[in-house]
Amino acid sequence: MDDTRILVVEDDADINEVVYELCWGEPYMVDDNTVTAHISKIRAKLRASGTDGYIRTVWGLGVKLAVPR
Repeated sequence: MDDTRILVVEDDADINEVVYELCWGEPYMVDDNTVTAHISKIRAKLRASGTDGYIRTVWGLGVKLAVPR
């Protein structure tokens, strides 16, 4: 079963809030760094495997998945 999803949010939406509420099913707490910490761990694992270009930061918006250059 393919569980791939594309997340599209409005321009003024907080991506961390959207991801947190979708993944954990609970209201987002403004000072919570859960999503940022998980993305950081995923980046570290990708870096260790030599495939660290898949997650890119989009300043002012959040992160996106991308094909490495």
